[in-house]
Amino acid sequence: ITVRAKEVSAIGTSPDGIFPSALVTATLVGTGPGGNLTIETERLLVSDEAVFSSRTRGAGDAGNITIRATELEVSDGGEVIASSLGDGQAGNIILNVNDIEVTGISEDSQFPSRIAAFSEGNSAAGDVIITSNNLRVRDGAEISVSARGNGDNAKAGNLDITASSIVLDQATLSAEVNAGDKGNIILDSQVILMRDGSNITTNAKGAATGGNITIDTDLLVALENSDITANAENSFGGRVIINALGIFGTEFRQQQTPDSDITASSQLGASFSGTVEINAPSADPSAALFQLPENFVNPKLLVATGCGTDDGNQFTQFGRGGLPTDPTKPLRGQTLWMDLRPLPRHSARRRKNPILASSASNASNAGNSRRSRIVEANRWIINNDGVVELVADSPQSSPFISWFEPYYCLR
Repeated sequence: ITVRAKEVSAIGTSPDGIFPSALVTATLVGTGPGGNLTIETERLLVSDEAVFSSRTRGAGDAGNITIRATELEVSDGGEVIASSLGDGQAGNIILNVNDIEVTGISEDSQFPSRIAAFSEGNSAAGDVIITSNNLRVRDGAEISVSARGNGDNAKAGNLDITASSIVLDQATLSAEVNAGDKGNIILDSQVILMRDGSNITTNAKGAATGGNITIDTDLLVALENSDITANAENSFGGRVIINALGIFGTEFRQQQTPDSDITASSQLGASFSGTVEINAPSADPSAALFQLPENFVNPKLLVATGCGTDDGNQFTQFGRGGLPTDPTKPLRGQTLWMDLRPLPRHSARRRKNPILASSASNASNAGNSRRSRIVEANRWIINNDGVVELVADSPQSSPFISWFEPYYCLR
């Protein structure tokens, strides 16, 4: 069966509660395999004891269940199961879903919401393989693989989950077996959070050996009596391997306690216990400590002994400058600056004039014998351009003669 739809829902049971809403592939007799169930949708809802199932009751193997979706919700006793009640092997459940939530139990509290692959006869259970971004299992719900039969072929499958985050809140991830080969749990996630009595377990009953648990994560937090166990009753305990950057709230213990524990024990005794291997950076409190010296230094010996204020001491100040007259004011010098640089030479420009030509020639000759000097202006005029100019009268003429032509006067 293949279903492609935007939204797929299976909700509730018949009025008498006998027949659930269901989507099922099954093989009941014979040796032929059952069909596969494939669902492709944005949202899949299985609620109120409804069932999506692949099963076998005969010698034929059950088909696989494959779900590709954006969101999957299994709630209030809803089930997604691949089962075997005969000699045929149970099918696998393969989920490729972005957001998965498995939550709650049925209204009569008899059936947990679950995703499960199991066998009840002398046959192997299938695997549950989940690839997701967020996986949340809470309020009594579970995801499991198990073999409940007592024959040699009753082997549990593997529970393999790859997700960015795994949150268990009063929930269980399990791989259990009664008599046959062990089931294993493999978790690969950035964050694993366990709360309120949640469990990750590969416990084995009877003479079966406890299964293995392998966890690869950045952060593992287990609170409120949440346990990770690979225990056995009458055989060897399993193996727990945890690779993490940080582990909080739990630790390895020989036996389970009211706290959050990591165990791989056997009821036959410590010699039958499994192994727990935790690979995580350990903080050494003594690494930040250093040894103090035995002989402490007397701080009084580090201070120089001062001299007495009235024991032949004196203070002498001499010379110019030195201390300011007032300690609260800056020191001011008494030296004045004098500019002794020579002034640049200036040569007066004289206007060529027929009347003053001889005077200008004589002045030029006289200037060769002595240095030119700056002539001070003694009056002002307005030239032809309307510009005010400062001028100096000729030394040989009276400034009041009307025909006098002053320096720099232009026509």
